[in-house]
Amino acid sequence: MRDWHLNRLRPPFRYDQIAYDTTEILDVGSGPISVFEHVAPPSARITAYDTLAAEYNRIAPGKQYPITDTLPEHRYDLVTLFNCLDHMNDPGELLRALRTRLSSDGQLWIWCHIDQPFSPEEHPQDFRFWHLVSLVHGHFDILKCGLTRDGKLYPYVWWCIAGVRRETSVRAVWKAYHTMRCAITFARFHARRALVKAGRIMRGAA
Repeated sequence: MRDWHLNRLRPPFRYDQIAYDTTEILDVGSGPISVFEHVAPPSARITAYDTLAAEYNRIAPGKQYPITDTLPEHRYDLVTLFNCLDHMNDPGELLRALRTRLSSDGQLWIWCHIDQPFSPEEHPQDFRFWHLVSLVHGHFDILKCGLTRDGKLYPYVWWCIAGVRRETSVRAVWKAYHTMRCAITFARFHARRALVKAGRIMRGAA
């Protein structure tokens, strides 16, 4: 994973505030090299998990955190899902499994591309932001979420910080709130795109 990808992940996620010496971290769908290779000290307690672990360990043998292909039966203070859910046939199954892996006061960090058509073989999920709000809300409490841009290939990203699901009578209200906030941001993105296109058309016609 290159530094440019880490820089894009930085805005919503505060790596500099993690107490690496005491925080148990599970990096799900880590890819060949965990993002934490670039930010965590040698003393960090990080478990990298990916179903393609055998291949990734082979092609990147010198990594700091070797990858396991078995989801550990352990509770973690921080679980990350970066560029992962849209690659899965059943992302809900993974989220159900992670409910028993997150500590009671831990956080789940998610970064997922949306609104981009993919081939079913590589990206079986063609998520919209409301799909992800509903999906994650069904298993965790969403603490914060939003949209950002991620270059030309994957224009939009939905990011989320979530916690263990609590029993509360206002969960539906929070789901509507997070959906509406994302919708407002999405509308702004499209309004800017429309203005840019209109400007180009006017310059071309002049």
